[in-house]
Amino acid sequence: MKKPNPNPKRSRKIRALHREQHGCDPACVAVVPGRLVLLGNGEYVDDGLSLACAIGKYTWVSASHRADRRLVIHSEWAGQTIHISPRAPNPAGHGFWADYVVGVWGYLAGKSSPQQGVSLTIAGNLPPGIGLGSSASLQMGVSLVLRSLWDLRMDDRDLALCAHRSENYFVGVRTGLVDHLVVIEAKQDRILHLDCSTLDSEQIDMPCDCKYVVCDSGLHRALARAPFNKRRKELDEALVFYRNQYPGLTGFRQVNAEMLVRSAQDLSPVALKRARHVVTENDRVRRAAIAIRWGDFETLGGLMLSSYRSSKDAFETSTTELDEIIRIGRRNKGLLGAGICGPGFGGCTMHLIKEDQSSALIRDIKRNYKTPGNRPPRIYSFTPVSGASVAILKH
Repeated sequence: MKKPNPNPKRSRKIRALHREQHGCDPACVAVVPGRLVLLGNGEYVDDGLSLACAIGKYTWVSASHRADRRLVIHSEWAGQTIHISPRAPNPAGHGFWADYVVGVWGYLAGKSSPQQGVSLTIAGNLPPGIGLGSSASLQMGVSLVLRSLWDLRMDDRDLALCAHRSENYFVGVRTGLVDHLVVIEAKQDRILHLDCSTLDSEQIDMPCDCKYVVCDSGLHRALARAPFNKRRKELDEALVFYRNQYPGLTGFRQVNAEMLVRSAQDLSPVALKRARHVVTENDRVRRAAIAIRWGDFETLGGLMLSSYRSSKDAFETSTTELDEIIRIGRRNKGLLGAGICGPGFGGCTMHLIKEDQSSALIRDIKRNYKTPGNRPPRIYSFTPVSGASVAILKH
């Protein structure tokens, strides 16, 4: 996985930080981007379709061996150093940032023989908790350096599956697999079209005359809190109903519009709305993939806005703040589409816009939107970048 280092200066900085915190040079450094999910149900259902890309904000993870069997983690972002004993971690996390690291370590340590202690240093410029895939970026960074350090015979997808299980069962957040796969498989100037049921994927060219402008609403998300997992439970209710009604049905990919109509009298209104969003979103992804292949970004933008409306009305994951930013964005010339980054409940909006109009959009949002803390919002501009890379360091 040798790719160009997106920021050599930052990599030198984390090596120096690792020496400062752990008293030795790191043996390897992973650089893992964040992500945007343009359309799709990858965060909520295991058989959904998704369109996603990696973005130019990164997590850096460095690693070195220890003489003992402990795990020692230093996070520049959190300003903390955590010491973990060599015994296996509890079956569930404790509700703080280190769970994302400890869970992966616990899963992969069982595949390492003999088990060895590890010192990790975590840094980066990918903002956490705003819907840009920071947890998956961190987990895959840890996975990649542990594979290198312990010489594990696991390919990238094995690591992604392991990190996904860790987030679901150790951290306790029932996310989908799309984030973990996108941050390692993404290609520059391409959109990843992913089938989460088969893990089949396709890289689709994205022209360079469009940009994604991302605005942080200032409303911090907490994925492990009730709303995210509650949506998964509501979808579970709907899926159990359809499986009982249609023997042989395995997932939402087999539910169609006619089945939604037939279930209107028997399925709870809330579960029906959630199912309708998932079923129609899969259809939007199929149509959007075709639109991108043809360079039809007017259609892509319209599908993004349709997805946003469904997320707001049927899935109820939007907020007043997100709605306001999208309202401001839609009045700008050159805007093609807009939506919510990631699972919603706060975090960021994303806006697909012609590159020559992106600066005007950014100025308009900064002028007319204030965060809940009455501060100007943080705004980022992205084009698709390549996925994770790992450097094996020589001393």
